[in-house]
Amino acid sequence: MTVGLYDPATSTFYLRNSNTEGPADQTFTFGNADSIPVAGDWDHTGRTNIGVYMPANLTFYFRHDDGTVTSVAYGDTGDTPITGDWNGDGRTTQGIIHS
Repeated sequence: MTVGLYDPATSTFYLRNSNTEGPADQTFTFGNADSIPVAGDWDHTGRTNIGVYMPANLTFYFRHDDGTVTSVAYGDTGDTPITGDWNGDGRTTQGIIHS
């Protein structure tokens, strides 16, 4: 697991491939100003990918290893997005915490 930052003003992810000092190894613009960043292994490849939850349309958007994006509408206004491997199959999926 390595560190990453998300700048909500520019919808940009800044990711490091090692837990050392220095600039981002990877930079991705993904989402919009009201997006909430999420991360997980959407593909079951052992590699963490980026995603966002957009409260305006209650939808998760997941960026996959091959660059494709899938979406899942889920939740209600005011919910907090979470992600995890809820059933132990090695694949991360979405969840929400109801307000």
